[in-house]
Amino acid sequence: MYMNGEAVDYFPRIISYKSVGIIRYDFIQGKGIFTNFFGVLSAVSLKPGEFGKDLGFNQFRHIDHGNQSYDLVEPDKARFTVHAIDTVTKEVRGSFRAKFKRKNGVIITGDAYLPENILFEGKFNTKYMDY
Repeated sequence: MYMNGEAVDYFPRIISYKSVGIIRYDFIQGKGIFTNFFGVLSAVSLKPGEFGKDLGFNQFRHIDHGNQSYDLVEPDKARFTVHAIDTVTKEVRGSFRAKFKRKNGVIITGDAYLPENILFEGKFNTKYMDY
């Protein structure tokens, strides 16, 4: 996974709710007192497809203030594509590319300072969990 062209260490947390046929795609990075979340904002059907218009990114502190919120820029060009899902081996493969812009004026300083504009792009081929 890349943020503004540099490799970043986000952990995929992909959870299937098999009983209702949906899946959530989240990529998480913990850094000091900050947690960053990138992914599809809502659960989507448990099948390959394109989910680019429903992407989100936020940064949270482990306390209830100073959160960084970002808006998706150019939603018509954003993409989050699930290329394949294997429900036997519980593996999912896909790719994504999305731009975000900070929407609030609060700038958090410290280990997890983030720029005003962010471009996420990458590929994933990972296991998912059933809930």
